[in-house]
Amino acid sequence: MTSNVSDAAKNLDQALILRSQLKVSSDATLEVIQPSMAEALFGLIQRNKTRLSLFLLWPQQVANIRDTKAFIQEQLIAMQKGTAQIYAIHYQQNYAGILSFVTINRQEKTAEIGYWLDGALEGKGIISSVLKRLMECYASQDIIQKFIIHCHVHNRKSQAVALRCGFRWDGLRSQVVSGQQIAQNRYVRVFNSNCL
Repeated sequence: MTSNVSDAAKNLDQALILRSQLKVSSDATLEVIQPSMAEALFGLIQRNKTRLSLFLLWPQQVANIRDTKAFIQEQLIAMQKGTAQIYAIHYQQNYAGILSFVTINRQEKTAEIGYWLDGALEGKGIISSVLKRLMECYASQDIIQKFIIHCHVHNRKSQAVALRCGFRWDGLRSQVVSGQQIAQNRYVRVFNSNCL
C-alpha cells in the first residue's frame, strides 16, 4: 500500500512539474497559459484569424481581448480539474501559438490534442517538435498513454504533423459544431498497448 501511495505522490509531483514550463529546444518552450498572456495571444489570433478560420470555427468567436481572457479563465478551471492542459508556444522570445490537451481522461490515460501556430512560422518544424516533446513527457510519466488528433479533412498541414509525430490514421468523424457539419480525420498514437 505504501508503494502505491508513494508512486501516486511521485506521479502527482511530476505532473505538477509538467504544468509550469517545458523547454523543447534553445528556441522553443511550452508555457502553461496564464492571464498575463491574453494580450499577446489575442494579437496573434487576430493576425491569423482568416487563415485559422479555414479549418476552425472558434477564431471567428474571438472579437476582443475579453474573449481571450474568458477563454484563459475557462482553461485554468479545466486544468485545475485535470480535464485539460493548455500551453502557449514560446518561440524565439515571442508567443507563437497554442498546443493543448483539449480533453484529458485520466482514468483511461487519453488526451485529445489541439494546436495552432502563427502562419509566419509554419514550415519550421515547431509544432512537430513541441508535440513530440510534450507527448514523450506525459507518456514517460505514465500520465497519458493514448493521444488523439482530430483535424479538418482539408487541413493537409495538420494531417502531416500528425503523421510526422508517429500518429496513425484511425478513420473519419463527422460532427455538428455551431450548426455546421464538420468532417475530420482522426489520428491516434499509443505509447503503451495496455491503454487500448
